[in-house]
Amino acid sequence: MLSNHTKGYIVEWWVRIVVRIKGYIPVAHRYRSPYGEIDLIYIHGRTLVFIEVKYRWQRQDALCALTDHQRRRIARAANYFRAHHYVLGLKDMRVDEYMCWGLGFWVHYRNTSQMEENTP
Repeated sequence: MLSNHTKGYIVEWWVRIVVRIKGYIPVAHRYRSPYGEIDLIYIHGRTLVFIEVKYRWQRQDALCALTDHQRRRIARAANYFRAHHYVLGLKDMRVDEYMCWGLGFWVHYRNTSQMEENTP
């Protein structure tokens, strides 16, 4: 039986493959900031994309896995990353969510958090 941590790592690995196929360029994974961790960070076109990955066995549980509090935390961590890595020169940014469940099912939600223009 796999631990939840191991399952999460496997699903993150799988999402990394999917976004690379879509043409995203990797920047970081499991980035830690004072505001929390961001699972994956990619560049897509001229946009910096922060990706949160959630896995649950049941579809409904996966679709409801993130709370508004968690979304705000991710947005703060994303703003922190941008403030400290401005050398990338990307002004546009968004947060995407990959909600995964069962044996390989997923949904990709784009631009799920309101990103603030000011930095922390």
